[in-house]
Amino acid sequence: MSDIPTPPVPGPAPAAPTPRPRRAGTILGRLTRAVREQNWFAVALELVIVVVGIVIGFQVTAWGQAQQARRVETESLRALRAALANDLEDVRSNAAYHQRFAASAQLLQRHLAAGGPYADTLDVHFGRVMGVTYSVQDRTAYETLKQRGLETITDDALRAEVGRLYGVRYPTVVEFQDRTSAFVVDNVLPYYTAHFQNLVPTQRATPVDYAALAASTEYAVLVDWAAYLHPILVASLLQLEEDVVGLIALLDRELGAAP
Repeated sequence: MSDIPTPPVPGPAPAAPTPRPRRAGTILGRLTRAVREQNWFAVALELVIVVVGIVIGFQVTAWGQAQQARRVETESLRALRAALANDLEDVRSNAAYHQRFAASAQLLQRHLAAGGPYADTLDVHFGRVMGVTYSVQDRTAYETLKQRGLETITDDALRAEVGRLYGVRYPTVVEFQDRTSAFVVDNVLPYYTAHFQNLVPTQRATPVDYAALAASTEYAVLVDWAAYLHPILVASLLQLEEDVVGLIALLDRELGAAP
């Protein structure tokens, strides 16, 4: 007869897991308790707190973004103002040069038309007939502004004036100067090289044969061209100067209001 094994004695039943205590301090917990307790005033108060917190968060974010946008705008306007201050000196210098070129061409017109004799004091005026200038415009700040977007400038009038100056006025004057320079290089310089000596453009030129020069219709046309064109350039540059000064004033006003 075999031994019958004794069945194992069952151990104690495992204890039920202890539920974690809820975080009583959370808004959700407070709302849950308030709903269970039907404390509708507490529910409404908690909801108001949540909504106000969200609104304040959005306002703080929007304020930060506005402050950053204003800093970028101020930085752009200051860079633009510095570039315009440099450009203004260039515009005024070019205008002064063309005033001298125009005066010399008009003097030669009168002298040659009257059949006046040669004098070495005329050499400076002969040299100025072939005078040209080149615009040295600082567009770096404007190109940076364009990359950021012209809407970076929040003032509509200021933004329009910046676009007009850099998009219309500057290109018009520069193109006129470029065409004048091309005419001098292609037409005036070859004539001067053939008929003048001691040639220093815009400073002096001595006729090889003054009598032949005074009788030359071709040279009279060149002098007439200079006497006509340089005053136009002077007027255009003086208008450009006025536009630049006006834009600088607008920038100063806007920057003066910046925080």
